[in-house]
Amino acid sequence: GAGAGGPVYVGVGGMHSLTESATAALERDRPTFVARRGVRVGAVSRAGDRWALAGVGGEAAIHDSKLASTDVEAARSEAALGEYDAVIVTDASAAQESWHRASAGLPAAFVAGAAARVKDRARVALFTAIVAFD
Repeated sequence: GAGAGGPVYVGVGGMHSLTESATAALERDRPTFVARRGVRVGAVSRAGDRWALAGVGGEAAIHDSKLASTDVEAARSEAALGEYDAVIVTDASAAQESWHRASAGLPAAFVAGAAARVKDRARVALFTAIVAFD
């Protein structure tokens, strides 16, 4: 990073431009790539050797929605989003317990393993993306 004299990457026009540009390139170059915008992942589980994701769109997907937390919690794990070979989680908040709106419903064993690997590292989320590979 900048403090260590390394490169600094900035999304011109905002940090969202990084994911927008990457998504546009993937949609153009990879016919099997599907972007689900405005969807919050609320449950991640193993389905054999794959990962099954469930979530919700609309108002329940918005972090600071005026919906009651219990309604958001119930809604976000209902709709199947598909099964994937790999999942990338970029925000530690996704590992929150299910009552927290940022929770992605990650399995406890996954959270424990990830926490052990990053416990001594500084973590600051600049943006959040959950990427699943089919």
